Amino acid sequence: MVSEKKPEFIVQYTENIVPLIYSKDAKISWKAAYTLSYIADKIPDTISHILPALQSLIEKDHSTIVRDYTIDTIANYAKISVETAEEAYELLKYALDIWGEKHARQVIRGFTHVLDNISDYKAEIKSLVQPYLTANKKIVSTEAKKIVKRME
Repeated sequence: MVSEKKPEFIVQYTENIVPLIYSKDAKISWKAAYTLSYIADKIPDTISHILPALQSLIEKDHSTIVRDYTIDTIANYAKISVETAEEAYELLKYALDIWGEKHARQVIRGFTHVLDNISDYKAEIKSLVQPYLTANKKIVSTEAKKIVKRME
């Protein structure tokens, strides 16, 4: 919870937190992913280095919560620069492709950060988000409507 309120206090512990995302204990893994999501924009070199591991978590982790926070980590990494937005964008599209509506809310939020750095992706993001305007989950359709409205 400290990472949510005072992320700058947690950054110094990054090298201790990263290995915890691989824990067999689901609670430890999701707490580590949660923490990384709140400090991701403060540790770009670390996130860049672990992107393949984050992709693997998105693909294979059994915990929806771990996948949610892992996608949030990538989304927050997209805030930093054009380069990080580029890297994050590919993983966000991948997460949307393999999980669809299940993690669409997190992905769409990430697309918002990508657009902050790369407006050239507007048309592509609009087409990726379009199917979620009528998603079964209200939180997903609401997020889709917000980003489409922002792009208009």
